[in-house]
Amino acid sequence: PQEAEIPVSLPAEGHLRVHFIDVGQGDCILIDCGETEVLIDGGNNGAGDEVVSYLTPYIDGKLDYLIATHPDADHVGGLDAVLEAFEVGEVIDSGRKSDTDTYKDYWAAVQAEGCTISYGEDRIIPLSSLAALSILETGNDWEDSNDCSVVAQLTCGNVQVLDKRRTFPV
Repeated sequence: PQEAEIPVSLPAEGHLRVHFIDVGQGDCILIDCGETEVLIDGGNNGAGDEVVSYLTPYIDGKLDYLIATHPDADHVGGLDAVLEAFEVGEVIDSGRKSDTDTYKDYWAAVQAEGCTISYGEDRIIPLSSLAALSILETGNDWEDSNDCSVVAQLTCGNVQVLDKRRTFPV
């Protein structure tokens, strides 16, 4: 996959890199901060092997956090391949379920992984002394699954990157 990368230097701590991985239809973002890696979404079913191939040089040990923003196929489709390929420390899920085969495959892979599962509750995940990932819970009662997405904001010094799917109904 093609990717765009935003490198940010962290004095005395190495680098923070954000990779926006081109998976065609869908989303896939890797945050690599020293020995901590966070994957946000994994594209659709056809992207799984490409995502695993892209991630392999960057995952040193386990994939610390895997965030499934919402259950649509173009976000969770490739995550079952990621879960099978890497040890995952924690899955952060929106809590919104789906009855599609793609979602069922993703959820079965999460269950098989045996990792910690959380449901997008508000929290801050420190990535280094200078970088943190804020998780914002958006609720599951919205009609559109996009509106129920996990929202993640990466902050490093005065640089902020926001991953947001939510569109508020008017």
